[in-house]
Amino acid sequence: MSKVITGLDIGSAYIKGVVTEVRKDGTLGVIAAFKQPSKGFRKGVLVDIDDARIVLNNLAQELKQVSRDATK
Repeated sequence: MSKVITGLDIGSAYIKGVVTEVRKDGTLGVIAAFKQPSKGFRKGVLVDIDDARIVLNNLAQELKQVSRDATK
């Protein structure tokens, strides 16, 4: 089984996620990438935890559909 690496970019406009796997030669291969409008953040600061939780949970569900290892 290859190693899976998940990255998140939490910004004021969008929350983005990427799932990659480490290839045998050590490079990363992108398996999937997701982008959702950000809610709960303003100017890089968390202002509404409930809105942020909903968006982050939705993104986590999308990542889990690609790979169970993506959210470990």
